[in-house]
Amino acid sequence: GTQVVVGHSGSGKTSLALRLARDNGFFGRRKTGVIVIVPDDDLNVFGNDPVVEFHRHGIPVQTVGSAAEMETALQRLSGFDQIIIDTPALPRDARGIKEATTRLRSVLSPVVPSQVVMVVDATSALEDTDMSAFRHAAISPDALCITRMDEVARPGRVAEWMRETARPVNVLGCGRT
Repeated sequence: GTQVVVGHSGSGKTSLALRLARDNGFFGRRKTGVIVIVPDDDLNVFGNDPVVEFHRHGIPVQTVGSAAEMETALQRLSGFDQIIIDTPALPRDARGIKEATTRLRSVLSPVVPSQVVMVVDATSALEDTDMSAFRHAAISPDALCITRMDEVARPGRVAEWMRETARPVNVLGCGRT
């Protein structure tokens, strides 16, 4: 299957993708590859180059910026059992989310993802993340990954927010993931 990891800047998307790709216990002993969707403009650049991180750990990685490049990357990873797709940071406003997810849907058009996971930093994104924006987005998360729970002073607020999202939580982590 294919996991697509989305979220805001600094939420832990790349850390989660890296951890999942390296963890034999999560996917079994399956062969896992990574595809990184590159930002389409200079305003949405990666803080750190995620490709370097994946290479550092010996994980096969492809970068794409269009549907045609996605098709080529999928052909190169055709022998892999699991593919994780790391995406550029999502904006926080509803209009930005709609535009960004429309581009993602276009780039992802050759892929049938098994799951879209939204990574949310519990310390900073709870007040700023309006999950209702995803009702009108081109892609919507199937599940959540809540990171940095160990740094939240009031976990009850996190529980309220998770209930509002009406999405299952697949990963609840301390630290980045």
